[in-house]
Amino acid sequence: MKKRVTYHNGRVGSGGKAINPKHHDRHFDVSKADHIDSALAKDNKVVRYVDDVDGADLNEYELNVYKQYFTEMHEAQKARYRAQRQYASYDKIADIDDYRKTKNKCPEESIIQVGSGADSVDADLLWQMYQEYADWHRATYPQIMLLDATLHVDEPDAAPHIHMRKIYTYTDDNDMLCIGQEKCLEQMGVVVNKPDKPIGKYNNRKVTYTEQCRHKMQELSKQYSIDLDIVPRKASESGLELRQYKMQKAEEKARKAEEWAKRADERTKAAEEREVDTRINIIVMQNELMQDILDQRAELADREQKLDKREQALDKRELSLNQRERIIDGREQLQSQLPIVADNSNSYQYQ
Repeated sequence: MKKRVTYHNGRVGSGGKAINPKHHDRHFDVSKADHIDSALAKDNKVVRYVDDVDGADLNEYELNVYKQYFTEMHEAQKARYRAQRQYASYDKIADIDDYRKTKNKCPEESIIQVGSGADSVDADLLWQMYQEYADWHRATYPQIMLLDATLHVDEPDAAPHIHMRKIYTYTDDNDMLCIGQEKCLEQMGVVVNKPDKPIGKYNNRKVTYTEQCRHKMQELSKQYSIDLDIVPRKASESGLELRQYKMQKAEEKARKAEEWAKRADERTKAAEEREVDTRINIIVMQNELMQDILDQRAELADREQKLDKREQALDKRELSLNQRERIIDGREQLQSQLPIVADNSNSYQYQ
């Protein structure tokens, strides 16, 4: 039975988010993905192409690639947003990890397989053909940075298939390495597939590039004596096989479950932090109230002390006045007791 080469490109999943490479090296809870047989995972294969970058898993490795090669571009974009006061856009790419997940800057992924279901080529043969294809791709399109590739054979209901991830790079007028599909293909001399017709969805450099890639896989398949069906399908028949579609849906479901669990953990943590903040605020308010009470008590004590001193001063003044009054009374009494005598001037004098 003739086999068909499947070559499908994509950047984001059904939820509109960039495809996460942790699926490829199975760096997630596979128990949530019913389509994966963990016992077969040992036969999967992974290759990384950027030799001077490391990482514990593919996700960390790809992040480190962005940090090493595209930090300058990232900082330049942030500077433009700041200059234009586009603060919302700036916040969306404040971190380079967020930047690499944007639709236009995230890696593109190609799914490659030959045949479908039980009528697919042997996994080892597919991997051998792919390695030759990757060598051709790197030589033919040097500005397309291949990141990594994985061969999956642990999905019993799907044919052996390969996930190849890549970044379209170009050099701008300032010799800065940037990410951009159209400029990348243009700098490499890729032309539209139908130069005499207007550029559109089915007539552009990307279509030319994809056709060349698919044609190369077909050539390699023929070299290994694989009987191919190369007649183009009708538009209604194009796309992934049903099993592959179900596989991707199951993978997306697993990713969403992990994202939901992560968000739930973040919400729980945020709630705990809010509770701690609330308790701290209550303690601070209690301390402030207690301090106010102590300050008021101290102020009252000071006033009472001042009043006591004033009363003591008044008492002393009253005592002094009483003493003066008694002295005056004594003098008056003494004068009243002295006898009165007459003098020659007919006036009376006290003796």
